[in-house]
Order: sequence, then structure tokens, then C-alpha cells
Amino acid sequence: MDVNNCILLVSRDVLVLQTRKLMLGAYFEVCAAGRVLEATSLLAARKIDLIVLCYTLTDDDCDKILHAARVHSPDAKILNLTVTGYPGSRRPANSYFLPAEEGPFILVKKSAELLGFEFRSKGRMVRAAQPTVPATLSHAI
Repeated sequence: MDVNNCILLVSRDVLVLQTRKLMLGAYFEVCAAGRVLEATSLLAARKIDLIVLCYTLTDDDCDKILHAARVHSPDAKILNLTVTGYPGSRRPANSYFLPAEEGPFILVKKSAELLGFEFRSKGRMVRAAQPTVPATLSHAI
């Protein structure tokens, strides 16, 4: 499906990275990075709409990636994957959190939601309806 949205996945765990890329790649263009240098290079090379940060990254890794994102893709949304037992990270207040234990389908669903899409039956994805501003009604006397 060509929706012109690009997701950057960043994780130190190559197996997890490949699995997430496979799942998200069914709906979006996905760039995957196993190192901070790869992530910052991808951010410099193209517009990224969503950055998914894995719980395996250190706070320093995240800080470097988020700095590059502010410079190259300031409108990118940030989705932090969390896992019980891993230390909590200092993440920006405007980022989103998702427990990795919820599984890959919830990751795809949350990513779609953050990019303005919603799932329908049989895995179809459509652009979410934008809220409309109700017309102001005037009453004639």
C-alpha cells in the first residue's frame, strides 16, 4: 500500500527490528536502523513521519536520535516501545508510549493511528476521517 508515510524503526535487537519492519512494511515504507549512526543518517537523508524507538536503546541513544529528528524531521511523531523490567527512559512529553508486550498487530495499529489511518475489516487501512467543524447556525427572527 503506498501511503507516502515513512517510519523509522530503531532497535539494538536485530531480530526484533526485522520482525517489526516486516509487519509495518505491509502498510508503510519502513527504514530500519540498528545503530544511532544509521538512524541519524536516515533522518538526514529523507523525511520521516514516525520514529519508533525500542526499549533496547539507551537514553543517550534516544537523545541523539531525537536531536537529529528535531533538525531533519521536526514534525515526526515519536512512539516509544516499553517493556516491564527495562529502565524507564527520559523521553519528550510529546511522545507516545506502547508496551511491546501488546504484540506486533497493536504496533501496526498504533502506528497507523499516529499517521492518520485506521484499520477496517480484513486488515484494510483507510485514511481516518478528519473531524469537521460544525457550521454556525443563525436563526432568523
